[in-house]
Amino acid sequence: MEGGEDGEIVFLYKLQEGLAKRSYGLNVARLAGLPQELLRTAAEKGAELERKMEEKSRGRMKAKAFQLLRKLKSGDVSDGVRLDLIEWVRDREAESAGS
Repeated sequence: MEGGEDGEIVFLYKLQEGLAKRSYGLNVARLAGLPQELLRTAAEKGAELERKMEEKSRGRMKAKAFQLLRKLKSGDVSDGVRLDLIEWVRDREAESAGS
């Protein structure tokens, strides 16, 4: 947010529906002057939660990969399986590009 002409408020970001890739809660808490010990604990909890989310995501990714491989191994090469496989590969590419 910046000050515009005549003291008006100009927002630099647009709110959108969905999940944010990064949280700025700790930054806001720091600017608000919350105690360092609280900020440290919050940062640790946030890092722990992020690790758990990544592990869960990897688990789902592996499960989907094995499901697709089982279908391909069984000879199921239907259009649905092909589309699932293409979608899975594209998702992995998007994740790699975003890392």
